[in-house]
Amino acid sequence: MTGTQAIKIPVIVIALFAFAGLAKAEQWNCYDDKYSSKVIVVVTADTKNNTGKVKVAGTSHSARYSVEGFERRWDFGSYAFFIEPNGDAFYYDFSKSKRTRASMVLFCKEVK
Repeated sequence: MTGTQAIKIPVIVIALFAFAGLAKAEQWNCYDDKYSSKVIVVVTADTKNNTGKVKVAGTSHSARYSVEGFERRWDFGSYAFFIEPNGDAFYYDFSKSKRTRASMVLFCKEVK
């Protein structure tokens, strides 16, 4: 085995482990509606660690990720973001009151 081959093998092994860690990640792009092409919100989920990010207006919020029934949910501070199986998404702001209606409704598509 040459020196170059000896270096390539550890690099390949490291890359395989890095991609294995990403296998449990999800990303969803969210739009005003099904026909819009402008991304409003991007949510990501590390399903292995139940963590995620909510990115909106140039700001990224760390979130706790969970699946409740069929819905995916991101909780961050006094806020929650849900995505239903059909892509309908709902943003809730609980900072002012225990609101039972979404303050924003979007449509999301999983990035594959």
